[in-house]
Amino acid sequence: MIAGWFVAALLLSQGELAPQDALQFTAQPGISWKATFKQSFYAPRSAQQEIAFEFTGSHRIVRSADGQLQVEGGWLMSQMWMDDDKLPGVKGEPIPYRWDLASNGFPRLVMDELGDSRAFRLARIVAFACPMKPSPYWLEEHPASDVGQVPRAQHTWKPLGTETWNGRKALRIEFEFKELERQHPLLATGKLLADWSTGMLVELYAEGTNAQLPGGENEQYDFRVEYRVDPSTAVKWPR
Repeated sequence: MIAGWFVAALLLSQGELAPQDALQFTAQPGISWKATFKQSFYAPRSAQQEIAFEFTGSHRIVRSADGQLQVEGGWLMSQMWMDDDKLPGVKGEPIPYRWDLASNGFPRLVMDELGDSRAFRLARIVAFACPMKPSPYWLEEHPASDVGQVPRAQHTWKPLGTETWNGRKALRIEFEFKELERQHPLLATGKLLADWSTGMLVELYAEGTNAQLPGGENEQYDFRVEYRVDPSTAVKWPR
């Protein structure tokens, strides 16, 4: 989502990339994609109890009249299950929050006034941003929100190298996410893949602690989140 030479310069210095690999790593308008975002929760005192939600999202990057990039779209719950008793086809309402991409390329999640802050806090884990300058790691802070008393949070990312996703070059990155200024902060660590040509997040897996069940009570859960873009929707992405 920021020019590729920032990432390439870093990887060149580490011997990971050849000079011709310094490509544009930029979010581009007109891109559409579909993804699945799965959230699984584990009761702290019972590792056998699992509650999981699976959401299917459809998104589109557009450029507004003032030149800023924005992501339009949302999530619809496609399944939920508890323990081993799967309940396929249980439908839910669209999750009322949206993605914004500011002109500098950083994604911002904005929650609707009627949104569930628990779901919103988990969604911030998959808000990926590229570095502003070459560095062995980079940070991005998520602002607090008065809606739902959502605290500030911070991402730390570290590139590991390149690999192939769906026949396309992608950047493998490990990351840490943590909420700030909260008694029981949501914490997560994991790895992701970002498409090299477009800067889009295409895969993510993370595990963490202190999540609250969306729509539930205030009990803290261990959790994992998984995010995967449908490869068929990336066929028309620029290379």
